[in-house]
Amino acid sequence: MRAAYFIAVTVLLSLISFVVSTAAPVAVALLWALAVGGVAVLFVKLISHTTDAASDIAPMLMAGVVVGAGGSLKWFTNASTLGWWDAAGVLVALGSAWAVDVFAAGRGKRVCFICKLALEERVPFACPRCHQVICTRPSCWIARRFRCRYCDEREVIVFPIDERWWASRLGPRVREGSCNSCYKEAGEADLRACGRCRWTLCRRCWDYHNGQCTHCGWIVPNPPAALRPFLGASEPFDTGRGESDARRRR
Repeated sequence: MRAAYFIAVTVLLSLISFVVSTAAPVAVALLWALAVGGVAVLFVKLISHTTDAASDIAPMLMAGVVVGAGGSLKWFTNASTLGWWDAAGVLVALGSAWAVDVFAAGRGKRVCFICKLALEERVPFACPRCHQVICTRPSCWIARRFRCRYCDEREVIVFPIDERWWASRLGPRVREGSCNSCYKEAGEADLRACGRCRWTLCRRCWDYHNGQCTHCGWIVPNPPAALRPFLGASEPFDTGRGESDARRRR
């Protein structure tokens, strides 16, 4: 985003907002606040590049600052028209900017949840962790980990936390040793052994590695449906076999 243009127009609109809200009736001042939201969305789209992350909140920021600054100037000048409607105008401007932005996005092309660029029909897919539509650009999709950048940064989990789910696929908790990925001891992490080579990983690392053993490549039986398309076909997703193996390890 071109910050200089953004600041200059925000200041200009703030002065106009001060004049309008001071001289005009309450109804007109609220209609102005409503219009400011639409103007903010239009202006930000004109000056922003589609990959600019700041443009996601910039329209609401501009609308709120414009109307809020107008009310603040009225307070500093001790204007007689200062009232509750000035605070209400800020909320109206924020809501207007949000609504116009959502409406405009809904009528446009499908866009990537992260970079907001238009998606080609054959490129997009849903992240198995957050289920948002993501494009295949390296800045959006972390291919080697089968998750989007947001889920990778925020460590969003894909496996259930239910103990029964883990016990039926990997058996009971391992009480000795340490995780072979993060190296946490059994006393500080819930360790589970690989169904093939007995390599131990904690539940967090099993989730991080998408249920695939880092030693032999074995895959946890019957992983979440959203994750299956991204896992290799080297290991069948056989729930029955996974449960029987788990029972034998008890």
